[in-house]
Amino acid sequence: MRHYRQEVLERLAGFAVFPRPYTDPVLARDFLKALHTMEIRTIRVEQQKAERAGDRSTRAEYRDKVIALRKKYEILSIPVEWWVVDKDEP
Repeated sequence: MRHYRQEVLERLAGFAVFPRPYTDPVLARDFLKALHTMEIRTIRVEQQKAERAGDRSTRAEYRDKVIALRKKYEILSIPVEWWVVDKDEP
């Protein structure tokens, strides 16, 4: 039987994602990727609105937000195969 690594569970909990042992880790990762995509699109739209309004000073803010999102979703850089370990059933 597979079990999620404790570190992975803790990181996923930060996103209110609580997979069961039988939850396919690819499904959990895809859900997290969808959240990440939604957040990145939101800040991109905000940046585009600001640029259309003539505010170029927000580029540094946009860059900082993108970097913060990369750190926030760092778990996506970990191979999904590492998210779980196989444990023999008693």
